[in-house]
Amino acid sequence: MKKLTQIIRHLLRNRLFTGLNISGLAIGISVCWVIFRLVNYEFSFDRDLPEREHIYRVAISHSSDGNDSFSDYVPLGLPPFIQDYVSSSELTVPIYGKYITEVITASENGKSSVHNAPNNIVAVNTNYFELVNYNWIAGSKYKIFSSPFEIILTSSRAKLYFPELKTGEIIGKSIMYDTVQYTVTGIVEDLKTASNFSGKEFIEISKSDWNDSNFLGGSSQNQMYVKVSSEKNKSNLLKIINNKFESEYAIGGYTEKARFLFVPLSEVHFSTFMDNSVDKKTIYGIIGIGFFLLTLSVINFINISTSQIPERAKNIGIRKTMGESMRHLALSFVLETIIICLVSFFLAYFLKDLLVSQIQEYIPENFHFVNDTKEVILFLIILLIVLVISTSIYPIYLSNKVQVVEVLKHKSITHIKFGNLSLKKLLIVLQFVVAQFFVVTSLLIGLQLKFMMNKDLGFDHNAIVNIPLPNTIRSGLNKDPNVLVNTLKSDTKIQDVALGRMPLSKYYSALSLKHAEGSAIQTSMKSVGDRYGRLFNLKLLAGRDLLIKDSISGIAITRRTSEMLGFDKPALAIGKRIQTNESNIESREIVGVYNDFNSRTLHAEIEPISFITTNNQLSLDYMNIKLSQNTKDWSASISTIEKEWKAFYKDGSFNLQFYDDNIKKLYDNDRKFAKIINSSAIITIFLSCLGLIGLITITTSQRTKEIGIRKVLGSSINRIIRLLSMDYIILIIVSILIATPIAWWFIKHWLSDFSYKIAVSWWMFSIPALGTLSIAFLTMFYHSLKAAKANPVDSLRDE
Repeated sequence: MKKLTQIIRHLLRNRLFTGLNISGLAIGISVCWVIFRLVNYEFSFDRDLPEREHIYRVAISHSSDGNDSFSDYVPLGLPPFIQDYVSSSELTVPIYGKYITEVITASENGKSSVHNAPNNIVAVNTNYFELVNYNWIAGSKYKIFSSPFEIILTSSRAKLYFPELKTGEIIGKSIMYDTVQYTVTGIVEDLKTASNFSGKEFIEISKSDWNDSNFLGGSSQNQMYVKVSSEKNKSNLLKIINNKFESEYAIGGYTEKARFLFVPLSEVHFSTFMDNSVDKKTIYGIIGIGFFLLTLSVINFINISTSQIPERAKNIGIRKTMGESMRHLALSFVLETIIICLVSFFLAYFLKDLLVSQIQEYIPENFHFVNDTKEVILFLIILLIVLVISTSIYPIYLSNKVQVVEVLKHKSITHIKFGNLSLKKLLIVLQFVVAQFFVVTSLLIGLQLKFMMNKDLGFDHNAIVNIPLPNTIRSGLNKDPNVLVNTLKSDTKIQDVALGRMPLSKYYSALSLKHAEGSAIQTSMKSVGDRYGRLFNLKLLAGRDLLIKDSISGIAITRRTSEMLGFDKPALAIGKRIQTNESNIESREIVGVYNDFNSRTLHAEIEPISFITTNNQLSLDYMNIKLSQNTKDWSASISTIEKEWKAFYKDGSFNLQFYDDNIKKLYDNDRKFAKIINSSAIITIFLSCLGLIGLITITTSQRTKEIGIRKVLGSSINRIIRLLSMDYIILIIVSILIATPIAWWFIKHWLSDFSYKIAVSWWMFSIPALGTLSIAFLTMFYHSLKAAKANPVDSLRDE
């Protein structure tokens, strides 16, 4: 107890350095705490699913012109075909996502409750509940889908639809999906663990879907899992379905190669071509960030602790003279470290909540519902042990090097040398290498994001707003939007109005085109209305803009599409008829060719695009309105648009967004990554400066008499500041020289994922270097100036 009291007194007496150590460690611990929970969540998907090593998700690999791409959909013809080639011990589990525009439920008081476009509605067969082990609250998995139009709900969705009823009372209740009525026959508990199986409402796969034999198309909403008992069965199954796939592709006239592949369940969440997946490289990058930040905290602790050893030398020497063993001295250092670490953990508990609140947009939807208490406690215990060992071992080693005779022979302990100072310099260099790496990458990623936002995409997106068109009868699906279009066009403050899908968006609809005896090509199809090309200022290379009268027989394409169809010049394509894979139209006449533009993010190359006019609101998706170039008119124009919209669509929702904002959302992942790097840069610079403050304070304290003598001998304040700071400035310059090529390699690798990117230049590394040097110098300047201005009489009084 006495030893513990002495340790606490020592820490309080040196409260500046104690505070620096605690602050640095608390930041590192809180970051690692949050990162561990996020990483543990991402790696826990379906971890507890029985026999998951035998479960695979079916995907498709496409190969064309030496380039490979992957898709996560399956054609409707695959599940029934594959069902004929599995043994009784294996499962075929199709999962078809369903888009329901509105769900209507009736409450006990007779009032109806309407839920617009709920997500996670899937069509499955009974095999699904054999594969995924749900806890059944009501109903039984052995009796489901025995009658048509049955529905199984999760407990959360049952509570949403029937908040006033108990679980048992919900069985037998009716739910209206658009115009089809379903009956609730089962309720299951929501999965308590992270899972790729995200369904909340389950209906049976329709007979029309199950009897569809098409192998050449599919929706990204259609998934399929298979469970095979052995590697041999897996290989045989793949061979059978790929042989079928190749024959169907050959019949369809496609020249590209395509094949099915099985993705292990453990890798599904990390397959980036699948929805709701994460990139393993990003996860490992986040782990690296946590490791580096914790390492910086440890380096700060070690540097400050070892720099204090000369000041504590007399105390150590006296304790050795009094007979205290090295084991007891080491124990004192360990106890001191444990106290600092425990206080740091206590502070980190509150800091991690603050950190989570700042990165809420990065937190997965079901993150807070997963119980990871045991894993977190084990992680924190291991982290505490690692911190105590890593922060104690070198100070203990240096304290053992203290020679009692040397300590007691000199008045001035600054003449005593302890250990090899090169380790401290190495740690400082390592600290600023990490900091400089994040500063450089932060700047370059920011420049790439700015480039993406300002690049000419090939169409006009400024001063354009988009409003989703109604998709239900209740909200106005049966009304002709062109009436509202004509009303808005009469406003002098509105330049133009057109219906159609946005030129650049994350949604993709495919249309196959073929000319004469050439090969069929896949294009990204845009359903549009009148004046679409004029509103977005698409450059017309040949022909004319599409009109509504072209909906039956006309089509417009882009330059790349015309080239892939075999036309040397855009003008040669005009008037030519091309075959399509539409169900009701065999061929269309090309009436216009637009210049190429980016229809996807700048990660991807420009792709072939086709345009078809239609009056179908569900295909058009949006009403696009071009506002005046005078921003002062925008407020009045938006008010007019809202007024006219609500008057026309009385029960429809009004959700206006600027197209520029929609484009920015497409780069959410890039902006999130940039924010992580920016935050890491700020934290690493802060931690490095904390360490510098501690080190420069200790240095000035140990060299107080030297500074006094130099001032007496006529040394200027500037020379003293240079004396105290120069060693650290040199170390920081060395750090910059090491960090620069590492940052260059990383940013080159990161930019390789973009088809359109900035050109990396020397000034992009020079500015961060000057910034880091300036921040470091200003951090040291105050303490150096304070020491340089001190009265030499005070420091030399006892000499």
